[in-house]
Amino acid sequence: MIMIFNRKELMLTTAMDVSVRVRDLLVANGIDHLVKVRNLQDLRGGRSGTFGLNTNYTHEYRIYVHKKDHEKALWLLRNS
Repeated sequence: MIMIFNRKELMLTTAMDVSVRVRDLLVANGIDHLVKVRNLQDLRGGRSGTFGLNTNYTHEYRIYVHKKDHEKALWLLRNS
């Protein structure tokens, strides 16, 4: 089980398709992971609307793995 004390950040991305590919790679290789999603529009101070905003990059995806799996996960990312 991944908890705050035994996890290490594998990557940070704003592209959902990248996060999905990485998560699929981790699942295929049996690496437990945790994804934290943050809505970046919440940082705009309550203003609404998306005019001029690239909606492909409105969320931030942080992917964590267990510390013991971090090196293996990095190797998989680099070699996939």
